[in-house]
Amino acid sequence: MIPIHNFEEHVNDLMIKRGLDYYLEGRVINISSDGFTRVIADVEGSYEYQVIIILDSKRENIKHSECNCPYDFGAICKHQVASFYELREALEDGSENDLDDIGRKMENSKVKLESVLIELDKKELIEIIIEQTQTDSSLKDRLILAYSNESKDDSIKHVKKAIQAIERTHSDQGGFIDWRDVHDYAYDMGKLLCETDKIEDPEKALEVAYQLLEASIESILCADDSDGMIGVFIDDVIEQIEKIILMSNLEPHILERIFTRLLKQADSPIFDEWDEYRISLLSIAAEIAVTPEKKEKVEK
Repeated sequence: MIPIHNFEEHVNDLMIKRGLDYYLEGRVINISSDGFTRVIADVEGSYEYQVIIILDSKRENIKHSECNCPYDFGAICKHQVASFYELREALEDGSENDLDDIGRKMENSKVKLESVLIELDKKELIEIIIEQTQTDSSLKDRLILAYSNESKDDSIKHVKKAIQAIERTHSDQGGFIDWRDVHDYAYDMGKLLCETDKIEDPEKALEVAYQLLEASIESILCADDSDGMIGVFIDDVIEQIEKIILMSNLEPHILERIFTRLLKQADSPIFDEWDEYRISLLSIAAEIAVTPEKKEKVEK
């Protein structure tokens, strides 16, 4: 059994570091209990993973824990560690008499954070955000991408910088991304992809998505993607490209430019070894090819 009050002494140091980061980043998005000894936590990584924790009758020790993530190089993964931190905080706050309170306490803490931020003036909020950009190397570029009115060229520069920051964070000195870091790499790239939902200009959003698509395809050659996480992310990018194009109410002249740009992207040499991705882009182009001339261009 692992004592909940000092579980750090019983877990690999690397997992403690990564799990603490997850906990501090708020990736434990939900935690609940049967009211006695069984606790279930949902942790956000490249996917949403579920952690199950079984406590002893005194709720002082962890008798058993498991996670449905693919990590198999040890008994305890970072998702479990993040959940241990969340559980210990809840117990120390006074939930030891009723584990049902854990979920309510977590919800209340989020409400409290919102109320704190509401009370801050604009200058204080700006200072907090700037401070956060000092520790999250891609946050600055993500914010600029999502909320500025910069040109497409400037957006491309910022997304490239953000991608480079993510690659540096998760690769070794030789630029290789170990399988242990692929999940976090895909997660951070996914956060960049989410910013395209906030970009009002569909052409700018597509340029960001194209940069992510090319970077992630290139990363396969210098990563151990045994679990297929990068491949899943690439599928997500292509799905987002389709969503931007088909779900936007675009003027004909804008749709014309997007069609031409999409064909150019599909013709990129980067897809020479990845026909399935080229075909996916051409399939999207075929959906907006409303004239025989355009259909012929797609077929070529």
